[in-house]
Amino acid sequence: MNVSLSASSSQWVCFGNRRPHLRSAQRSVDRLCHVVPPAKRGLSNTTRLGGACTVARPEQLVVAAGRYMTIVGLAGRVLDASNQSTRGVLRRFLGIPYAVAPSGHLRFGRPNRLTDYLPNGSWYAYAHGPPCPQNGPLFESSDEDCLRVSIWAPYVCNASEPPKPVVVALAGEWLQSGDASRHEALWQELVLQGDLIVAAPNHRLGVLGFFAGDVPDAKGNDAIYDVLLALTWIKDNAAAFHGDANLMVALGHGSGGFMLATDLLQGSGGHFKRYILHGLSLRSNFPENNDVTGVSLLKAPLNCSGSSTEPVTKCLRGKKYKDIVASTAALEPLRFVPSRYQQPIDRVFNATDLRSVFRNLSGVEIICGYSAVEGSALFDEYVFPSLKADAAGGFDPPKVFSQIVHFFGYNFKTHFDLLPGSVKENLKKPELRGFREILTDVSTNCPMLKQAKEAGIRGATVYHYASLGPQDLFEPALTLEDIIQFAKTGSVHCFHPFPAVF
Repeated sequence: MNVSLSASSSQWVCFGNRRPHLRSAQRSVDRLCHVVPPAKRGLSNTTRLGGACTVARPEQLVVAAGRYMTIVGLAGRVLDASNQSTRGVLRRFLGIPYAVAPSGHLRFGRPNRLTDYLPNGSWYAYAHGPPCPQNGPLFESSDEDCLRVSIWAPYVCNASEPPKPVVVALAGEWLQSGDASRHEALWQELVLQGDLIVAAPNHRLGVLGFFAGDVPDAKGNDAIYDVLLALTWIKDNAAAFHGDANLMVALGHGSGGFMLATDLLQGSGGHFKRYILHGLSLRSNFPENNDVTGVSLLKAPLNCSGSSTEPVTKCLRGKKYKDIVASTAALEPLRFVPSRYQQPIDRVFNATDLRSVFRNLSGVEIICGYSAVEGSALFDEYVFPSLKADAAGGFDPPKVFSQIVHFFGYNFKTHFDLLPGSVKENLKKPELRGFREILTDVSTNCPMLKQAKEAGIRGATVYHYASLGPQDLFEPALTLEDIIQFAKTGSVHCFHPFPAVF
């Protein structure tokens, strides 16, 4: 597979040509680096069967003394899928609440830290909590009491062992779906192979995470604040799991890349030493979601009346959450996404560059990138179903362009005929390939490049990759070994940084 690797000396040119290119300091290579097959890799001492303190059993209780409570988890065996033999043993603490359930009058509001657990101050973290409400296969099992974090950790046989890196893993699809349990097998593999801790938080999604009611207690972008509160909880309690609160590593995939990148902003806390960000970024273009979008879209289907946003918002808080979520399935997709008009990302869209809104990133290490197929997925899954064919069943490029502008809700009058000639020719490719390609540019490609450049200017050491392969976790550009090495050392196997900065 082809992977483009670069570092913070790169200068990219976006648009015009299909593929952005480096003016300097880029190479497009095949991954020829030697990778040890899983069967030959040794497990870390604390997770190897027979090495986990010699007494680890699946039914054995494990306890972590957190800041606000005692967390009781279970030992767990990781099995080989081929023969069901035990590959290793680790500790699992699942479904730990970090915030009060955002239901009733708390719906559409900022998350509230949870400090009151069970009467005896304990939480029995034996099972994942419910997924956050979303349309799709997890709809029926979802619940608003979903602001939970699940943690997988190696055994610690000696309290004098150095604390372990804490990887915060977050993956999602355009902030509309996802759950901490979805990639549990991968998170456990990170623990087994890397001898590190993985924490995976849930956050609100779609309408419940990004409804903006234009009232003081329903400003919008609440899901971002869910994540920031979860990061604070993880940092506060890292030591309870023998984790290093000063060596937290972000691992964001898809919309998780955007959510964890908000920690780069001034005033967001600066929880991480290192960032691995794939897919969406702070500069990614989302459809319009302003302070009247949600109210105007939900009033009629949910029978909420009122001439202003406040009574409609109050009415929506009295509805069943599943009715609210289900009503959005009939709308154009991606109506409830991060609002560029609300904190903490309003500064991102109002700034000419991110240097003015990023915190000081000296000593921070970032590896970020995208897969070219992500833009195609955006087009095929969300944009294409909303397009209208002509009488002959075809698609006229100027009309498609106009419909895409309408889909994103942009308030500008860019006519197809005024586009640069090379762009117009690209958009005339058969089967709408040009539109898939340009959506890759505006949603992932150029935004991630710009974020990488501006983070480098603010002092971070930045690696960037671009892949033509699939967008699966740990592939194609970053392997499991790459992620472990970067989490522990800040360097990447086969990624060679250049000495200059942007």
